[in-house]
Amino acid sequence: MYPRPPPPNFSQEPAQPPPDTPFPPFGLYDIFLENIQFDREDGVHESIHDLLHLPGPLGNKARRILPHLMPVMIRLDKFSLLNLLLQNDVVIAPEAVRAAAEQPLEEAKMYLELLFTHGWDINKAVGATEPPVLRQLKVHSVALKRPRLVQWLLAKGADPNASCEQMDITSLSVAVHQQNFQVVELLLQHAEHRHNGYLVHSALQRANEAEALEMLHRLHRYRKPIDEIQWQDEKSLVHRGPFSCGTPLYWACRWSKWRFALALVGLGADLDQACVKDGRFVGQTPRDILVEHGAAFAAELAQGLCFVEGNALS
Repeated sequence: MYPRPPPPNFSQEPAQPPPDTPFPPFGLYDIFLENIQFDREDGVHESIHDLLHLPGPLGNKARRILPHLMPVMIRLDKFSLLNLLLQNDVVIAPEAVRAAAEQPLEEAKMYLELLFTHGWDINKAVGATEPPVLRQLKVHSVALKRPRLVQWLLAKGADPNASCEQMDITSLSVAVHQQNFQVVELLLQHAEHRHNGYLVHSALQRANEAEALEMLHRLHRYRKPIDEIQWQDEKSLVHRGPFSCGTPLYWACRWSKWRFALALVGLGADLDQACVKDGRFVGQTPRDILVEHGAAFAAELAQGLCFVEGNALS
């Protein structure tokens, strides 16, 4: 049998880290989080400053951890602490940009200005499927719910057509999908390009049918295309090419959104455009779906006999 280890001696003092190590190398995030929340700011400022200037693994670890604490600093209004990190070239975390956009207007402008000054590109994608700061979102868009912040960002050079890293989702397409018409109109006025973010697809997905129809006609007045096959741009094709991608009319018919389909046909949408998958046409056309559906008005729509004047869609 192996000999039993001696029992622990609780009378001894716990081992202390070396005097030149301000924090143990484990749990550094939790230590900083607690310090930021509860300790005097000048003391935290000094500790972070010292740690950032340590050579070797501990200093490198601090630089990896501290970006994740930037949102906490913003939400707790620790401007000087955030400024300290940025002045020491700590990488800006996308979560910090989101947190800044969530603040009340003046605070949002102050923190965003700081982030922009220290190198965050206003038109840089926040993530693989998240477009730039103009459309900061958590569950819903934050910046896009606030026209004054949107106006400020646009004045700073924000581009409504700048897309995310992997797909052509733009701030404008997000606004068309879920935001009020005031913000959409503001972004449309600043959107110089005709093809941007599959806007009619986004309008189709609005929760309110009447709003979706109004948005469709608004987009048509800005000459936005109605027959785009989604995700066929070079960026999106890499990630969405293996999936069936169709026109707005195809999806309106597939999802039985007949009033939207009727409006599209009235605007000249193509009834015979099939989906594309891996560069090949596949599946049914909108006309096929409508004939299969069998409704009387759908059959008329399939023959192209319906006509829509303006917004009289009821």
